[in-house]
Amino acid sequence: MRSIEEFVGAVRDSRSRQHLLEATTAYNAGAFKAAIVSLWVAVAVDLVGKIRHLAEQNEPAAVRHIADLDFAIETTNTQQLMKFEKNLLDVCRDTYELIDARDHVALVRLRDDRHICAHPAFVSSEAVFEPTAEIVRAHIATAVDSVLQHGPTAGRKAIER
Repeated sequence: MRSIEEFVGAVRDSRSRQHLLEATTAYNAGAFKAAIVSLWVAVAVDLVGKIRHLAEQNEPAAVRHIADLDFAIETTNTQQLMKFEKNLLDVCRDTYELIDARDHVALVRLRDDRHICAHPAFVSSEAVFEPTAEIVRAHIATAVDSVLQHGPTAGRKAIER
C-alpha cells in the first residue's frame, strides 16, 4: 500500500500538490469531509490547469472553454461557474481525453461525495453522510492515479505523436 507521502510526491503540478497536501493534512487529522472537499478542489484545479495549457497551445476547444471560464470569473457569474464545474469531468473525458471512461466514473463519485460533504446532506431522515478513512484514501488514490500524476497532454495529441 502506498503512503500518503508517495501520493503527494507523485503530483506533477505545484498548485495541485498544495491542494492535495491540504486534503492529506485533513485526512491525517481525521477531518474526512474536509479532506474530500479539498481533494475535489485539487482535481478541479489540476484539470482546469491542463485545459489552460492546451489553450496556450491553441487547441480551439480549450481556447473557447478557458475564455468562457475567465469571463464567468470576471463577471462573478456563479451559475456559469457551477455549470463549468458540473461539466468539467465530461469535457475532460469527451473533448480532451484527459481521463478515460473508468476514471470518469471514479471521479464522478469523488465529485458527488464532495457535494454531500460540502452541503449538509442527509443519507436518511436522521443521518448525515460520514465518510470513512478508507473512502477518503480510495479517493486520494483515484485522484492521483487518474489526474494529478499526469501531464497536460490530451489523449488525441498523445496518439498523434
